[in-house]
Amino acid sequence: LLKPLVRLSDQSAIANSAFDASALGRVTDDRIQVVESPVDATFFAVSRREARRPLLITGSRKRNHEDAAMFAQLAVLLSEESLEVSFNWLGTADADSLARLSAANVAVFDTTAATERASRLSSAWVYVAFGGDLGFPVFLTEAMAAGLPCVAWDTPYHREVIEDGKTGFCCNSYPQLLACVTRLID
Repeated sequence: LLKPLVRLSDQSAIANSAFDASALGRVTDDRIQVVESPVDATFFAVSRREARRPLLITGSRKRNHEDAAMFAQLAVLLSEESLEVSFNWLGTADADSLARLSAANVAVFDTTAATERASRLSSAWVYVAFGGDLGFPVFLTEAMAAGLPCVAWDTPYHREVIEDGKTGFCCNSYPQLLACVTRLID
């Protein structure tokens, strides 16, 4: 957007996703190139070692309290003792979210190392991606690369990487998300 002011003719605009490129293209005449975030090779090479009982996992690089609240709600809804479902959160969370996740018995692992995230993903049964983070869904693509079944909130960013019903599930309501998760656990 600053290109007309800076007058650098050899510069070109890039976006992190096709959705962002389309939005940026509406305000500039330039052709916007999409440059996605790469997924570390660690996630493709990790050996799957599913936990003995169901383990749902999600994560965020940002302190996203909406995603934490939705994951805590999912943990409470699936906390029936006979189901024996566990829940892990990868990444950062603010103090309120940490309290909410703790109250819902969600284990939190604040890690930035790709090897540790890959290891944690390798034991999970299902990855759940909520819609709070804008931009290319790095954690979702890492989970897909690690071979996890994925259930994602239906957002433009998630639709770029998930073909609904083939490479994962995109849900546009909480009951639909809950149904997809429980079907995968079953």
